[in-house]
Amino acid sequence: HYLLEQRGNHLTLSFTDFCPFTVMRLRDLPNPQIYTRQERYRARPPRVLEPSGFHDQNSLAVYQGLVYYLLFLHSKYHKPYADPVHDSTWRWWKNKKVDQDYYFYLASNLQSASNVYIDMASYEKIYDLKAEHELPERIYLDKGTSYGFSIFVTVRGHSLEFQPERVLTTLELRSKVDLGVVLADADCIEVVVDQKVLINRNSVLFWVTLRDKRSCFDQGLSGHHLMKTSVLVKVVGAVGHCFQNTHRGLHMQGNLMIPLLIGCPPGKRLAFDITYTVEYNRLQNKHYFDCVHVDPEMPCFLFR
Repeated sequence: HYLLEQRGNHLTLSFTDFCPFTVMRLRDLPNPQIYTRQERYRARPPRVLEPSGFHDQNSLAVYQGLVYYLLFLHSKYHKPYADPVHDSTWRWWKNKKVDQDYYFYLASNLQSASNVYIDMASYEKIYDLKAEHELPERIYLDKGTSYGFSIFVTVRGHSLEFQPERVLTTLELRSKVDLGVVLADADCIEVVVDQKVLINRNSVLFWVTLRDKRSCFDQGLSGHHLMKTSVLVKVVGAVGHCFQNTHRGLHMQGNLMIPLLIGCPPGKRLAFDITYTVEYNRLQNKHYFDCVHVDPEMPCFLFR
């Protein structure tokens, strides 16, 4: 399937591209953290107060210790209940925030220990991570929850003869590109696909919604007894024909494999604000609160 065309003084050899589309893009992807269950932190290196501004062995050792302690706090934060603030760095600075201006004053006058200044605000948990133009590596679906996104596809013509670009009709667009869905466990997951034809752009927009059917779940601890399944979303006719050049080399387009884990996702825990709860009950009930065995990690109430 090729064609020889006379262009100027030369014959040009062109081949037919059997890919049914010229452009395929993912749109309307939700923020990923609630579905990937990946927690992210921002941890900037300490500021070096030397005139050169370059890091040395001492400042790098300080930074290494900070990152190590941040990971320690993160692992310690995984427990059935939560701190008053949903950020493991809260424990780090909760008793030092009042001295933040003092530490900044010392750094401004080059009086900090080891000529290194650590900005407390540069260590924080990221909550508003935006989605990139690709699907997550895996998706966690809680009972009855859903995940939705859209696929924008621009249709390609297959004629070997040169024709001026024209706007296709709705019927032509629907006949040239379609979306198929394959479910590994149809009893557990349902997929709804809505289609909108954009005639003026020779394109079709598909809205895809994955939803848990509330029929395949098991009560258990957060992150345990998850059911593994998957959904394959593919543009009909794209297998083996559609490729995209990326910085990682050729990447096949038109096939989207989505691994799913159904059940209580990891990282869910009870947010119990012990400070506000005790204060509220003291004002409302005027009761005395105490614990027989004091444990700062486990709040308790003893009414007398």
